[in-house]
Amino acid sequence: MSEIIPGESDLTDYQQTIEDSSESISLWQASLFENESIASYLYRLRLQNAISAPSSLSQALELGVVLNRWEKFRFNPFPTETELQILSQFCGESIDKLAEAFPPESERKKFMARTIRLCAACCVQACYHRLKWQFDSVSGCEHHKLRLLSKCPGCEEKFAIASSLWTDKSCKCGMRLTKMIKHQQRY
Repeated sequence: MSEIIPGESDLTDYQQTIEDSSESISLWQASLFENESIASYLYRLRLQNAISAPSSLSQALELGVVLNRWEKFRFNPFPTETELQILSQFCGESIDKLAEAFPPESERKKFMARTIRLCAACCVQACYHRLKWQFDSVSGCEHHKLRLLSKCPGCEEKFAIASSLWTDKSCKCGMRLTKMIKHQQRY
């Protein structure tokens, strides 16, 4: 499996242990990347720790199904201070930094939760999902001056956070992110 993070130095060098009623889970912590969406961060955290479902981590933290909702960009109701504090204590990120991984109030009503959008050129450089790509007010990548993609140009399948795209840098149909760049229109 390919590396899922821009650099190993971004990982902390310690583990966090979660006590659950039946077992103890020891997890590696990971740092949030610049403008990373909470969905991307939780997915990376799960992969790093070989946790197959968001519900497993959510239950271990006694957060019910909150992490499952967040990984699917469902923020109604919006995260509470208590929920962010529990996640913060576990992952080592500040509450303020975690809050930045959620859409700001000005974007919440127009937040595009159903369709994952991305800039393939950005993902080739650092393969993680940026929160700003989901904002309705954003139509393209300011850095590369390319329109965002919402589905694979090869198979027309919509992108998902929980997919091999982020680990293998290619769609399940085999189209690589490097080839997807050619399908992004300039703006």
